Amino acid sequence: MDIEAWLKGLGLEVYAEAFAENDVDAQTLARLTAGDLKDIGAIKTGRGYELPNANSNDNELKGVNEFIRGVTPAGPNLTVIKTAIGAAQRVALALDRSDWPEMIGNIGGDDTVFVASDSSSGQKILIAKIERARA
Repeated sequence: MDIEAWLKGLGLEVYAEAFAENDVDAQTLARLTAGDLKDIGAIKTGRGYELPNANSNDNELKGVNEFIRGVTPAGPNLTVIKTAIGAAQRVALALDRSDWPEMIGNIGGDDTVFVASDSSSGQKILIAKIERARA
């Protein structure tokens, strides 16, 4: 099985490099459990488990990623984003405009943004999306 072609067919080609770097092949995929899928941020839908679209609305955050200094979970539903001084409100606005479903809302201060997520798995997905946008 050609994993890269399979991912492309699902619209998830952005994950191909990570799969290759981690030696994920058809045998690895066949051994995944529901717990494994949850750990990597897969979401159970009516069609089965799906990975969130990594490209969705990432451009909003890419415009302000130079201001982000760190991303840290603070409990299962709160994420703290440290920014350059005076940049938190710009980062918060970019997060709002990204319209990511895992994010319930945020508050931007001077150099810190608090982001509330819908669940602990939503928080993991949100942090992964922020980290991808920063890359």
